[in-house]
Amino acid sequence: MQDTEKLLRPRTAAGKAVTNVRSRTNWENWTVETAVASLPLDAPGTSSQNTTTPSSESSLSSLEDNERDNNIPFPELEVLELDLEIPWLEFKPRPRHSKTEPLSSVAAAPDYELDKFFKLASNTHPKVIMPTETPQIFHGDGRSSENPADFLKSFNRAMRQQSVTTNRDKLEVFGDYLGTSSQAEAWFQALSTTNRATWIAFVTAFEACWPPVKIAEKTKAEYEKELLDHKLSHTEVGKKTTLYDHECWTHVAWAAKTLQLAMSTGITQSTLMIWQVRSTLPDIVKDLLKDEEYTDWAEFAKAVTELKGSRLVEKQEQHNRQTQELNALKTDLARIRQ
Repeated sequence: MQDTEKLLRPRTAAGKAVTNVRSRTNWENWTVETAVASLPLDAPGTSSQNTTTPSSESSLSSLEDNERDNNIPFPELEVLELDLEIPWLEFKPRPRHSKTEPLSSVAAAPDYELDKFFKLASNTHPKVIMPTETPQIFHGDGRSSENPADFLKSFNRAMRQQSVTTNRDKLEVFGDYLGTSSQAEAWFQALSTTNRATWIAFVTAFEACWPPVKIAEKTKAEYEKELLDHKLSHTEVGKKTTLYDHECWTHVAWAAKTLQLAMSTGITQSTLMIWQVRSTLPDIVKDLLKDEEYTDWAEFAKAVTELKGSRLVEKQEQHNRQTQELNALKTDLARIRQ
């Protein structure tokens, strides 16, 4: 009987078997209540509602043992309710297209001073200083290294660069450009007050003592002869020379000089002597020129100038090879005749 009582599980007042024991702590009175969960079982293995297997009974018993060993009251905390008011946010959709206000009209009068701006710009960007003209010392004794007219022009350019414009200032510095104890200095010191009154009077007196040299003008016949004598040789074709301090082909320099001579002759607007001059050109140049009627000398000179130098070089090399072959044939023929 006692063994049977040991096997029986504890029961509640209603007669149900207790299956689990859970302690609950009452913090107000600090008492421990026991909550039980029961099953309507009269005895293990005797009731028709008991479906617990031996394995489940062992697991329940181990669970009870663990609960009894770790029967530590767990406090239940009460969470205070906070009375918070969340404001209502209204979200408005962003418009796809927004209207912009028109720009206000600009005032007619600017709110800045242009004079100060240009003054500042001129200070930040200095002016380009041109090389100063330095006249050579003038002696006036007829030496070949000086020209009285060129000296007077150089003196005027130097005075303009140095902003010396008054007659008095120019006459004062004029003596500094004369050779010491020279014929020009003696003339300047003996110059009368009348000739020193104005710059025009001074220049007139200077040109009376050293008059400008007049060049010997050529006649039309002389220019025509010079035009015919100006020739381009075969050996000069395909080579380069210097014209106006620039490197160019020899036929280009020849055309420029020919046009100048035609202008001096006074025949540039006509076709006079064009075919005579063309006939004196090397055969290589004549082969590349078109057989057409030139209306004036400018057109003829342009046709010669537009010839490609590389093409003339090829023609010249071909001509040289043909000349060498011809000379070799002549040599062989002379040897055979001997």
